[in-house]
Amino acid sequence: MKKETQQIKYVLYARKSSEAEDQQVASIDSQVQELEKLANEHSIKIVKRFTEAKSAKAPGRSEFAKMVEMIESGEANGIICWKLDRLARNPMDGGKICWLLQLGTIQNIKTFSRDYYPTDNVMMISVEFGMANQFIRDLSDNVKRGIRKKLAMGWCPGVAKPGYLNDKYADQGEKKIINDPKGFHLIQKMFRCIASGEYTPAEALSKLNNEWGYRSPKRKRSGGKPMSRTTFYNIIADSFYYGEFEFPKGSGNWHKGKHQVMISREEYELIQYKMGNRLKRGMGRPHYGKSSSKAFYGIFRCHDCNSAITPDEKIQTICSKCKTKFSSKHKTACPKCHTEINKMKNPTHLNYVYYGCADRKKKNCNQISIESKKLDEQIIKTLKGLKISESLKNWYIENINEANDIETIDRNHIKNNLEAQCKNCEKKLDNLLKLKISPQNTDGLILNDDVFSKQQKKIREELNNFKNQIEKQDKRAEEWMDLSVKTFNFACYAKYHFENGTYEDKKAILQGLGSNLLLKDGKLLISLPPHLEIIKNANNDFREINGKFEPRILRSDKTKTGVLTPACSSLHGMRESNPR
Repeated sequence: MKKETQQIKYVLYARKSSEAEDQQVASIDSQVQELEKLANEHSIKIVKRFTEAKSAKAPGRSEFAKMVEMIESGEANGIICWKLDRLARNPMDGGKICWLLQLGTIQNIKTFSRDYYPTDNVMMISVEFGMANQFIRDLSDNVKRGIRKKLAMGWCPGVAKPGYLNDKYADQGEKKIINDPKGFHLIQKMFRCIASGEYTPAEALSKLNNEWGYRSPKRKRSGGKPMSRTTFYNIIADSFYYGEFEFPKGSGNWHKGKHQVMISREEYELIQYKMGNRLKRGMGRPHYGKSSSKAFYGIFRCHDCNSAITPDEKIQTICSKCKTKFSSKHKTACPKCHTEINKMKNPTHLNYVYYGCADRKKKNCNQISIESKKLDEQIIKTLKGLKISESLKNWYIENINEANDIETIDRNHIKNNLEAQCKNCEKKLDNLLKLKISPQNTDGLILNDDVFSKQQKKIREELNNFKNQIEKQDKRAEEWMDLSVKTFNFACYAKYHFENGTYEDKKAILQGLGSNLLLKDGKLLISLPPHLEIIKNANNDFREINGKFEPRILRSDKTKTGVLTPACSSLHGMRESNPR
């Protein structure tokens, strides 16, 4: 080492980026520790230390700028750093260092591998900075190419979203998004509870964290915590969960994901409708409030303006002293005689819940409010029209298997036909590829690239359509039987559970009646789903023939079911465009 360097005032510079380029570079603490050891070995005086965690691929590093300013002011004239690429990876910052070294403003740059002096060949230093710059450019191209490949395969780049995990054991370039065994089904259950209306969003989040025990995946420095409100609302508005994602965000470039979806698109759109997100039909935003044990939120809508029907709880007290009736929801004493409520002797407490249009004043809606008892009477009347006896319910379910056998024959015939069409499409693709790469087509006269791409795309679309139809057939097999059993259970027990059940029971039953629950002139208008409409019409016909349809000798199980599951509420679609 030259003796002149012992008189140089050095600044120590250590940098660590969060970019992939620095995965093999020592941490800032390690760099500082090693550089100080190097300085002691060569009796180097360090006047100041600069450290920062920022990429050097573009100008704009604050600590780097302070270091250059200190050198230009003459307070320091040497730099000690891990490697030259720690100082710069872009032409502007690299050129600045080269120019200061060439002028002699920087007397020495010391790294672990070598020293740089003003008298050295500037071209060699420029080459090193150029290599560092080219490395970051190549790395950027490689990352972009990897992202494009991942998108083409149907995988969303980046850290997996809640409910999913990145497959860390797969080979580079083959990493997939897999289900989180702990969180996937919990978040899926949360989605469906919101879609069915069983819980408001706030209730669903509370259930997820406090009762179902959800915790985010544990990572090195994060995770293992309940889901935050911000994450929750981001999740329920994210199309990724039904199988489509936009990348980059805001680019308008949409991709079909290959990951296992949590919900269907119909369920997603129903949730957006309930939340007031991305509304396309001019619907008012539902107003979810704090749930009361006697009130239902986000279930009914106004017939005229389509706004949410919200409950208004009236709590009144009749003063035992002056007999004044007053609203005691936000009061602690009688407004007339000022007697405190908790000191009254046997005061009369009145509690009413009225349902009315949430935007009545804003939209000049003339719809009247309705008291909860009258609303319950109308609901019970509807459920009474659906009710079937327990013996008839059992008879229906026992005979479903016979109908299911016929359904299975039809379904298998359709499925076999679809599978044959898939094989035919795959054969077409193979033949098309053979023709494209055949020796007779080397110049593209038989099949050029443009025609090949168009035909291949057309056949692939046809193949995907057949595969989707097969999936629907498989799903239909499960849903058909499930819907049948749930429908008959619903018809048999819904009235009983609505009259005697808990708030959750009643809410589930209302969701089972369908999504078109409208209030008009104090009357509840219900558009029953098709499977319940059939039972209602059948009951009307049976009454006309004095109930002779029902078999006389039936074995009946008198045991009541538990909490009622609504008749396949997860299959309910969006509200119809003309609910009137």
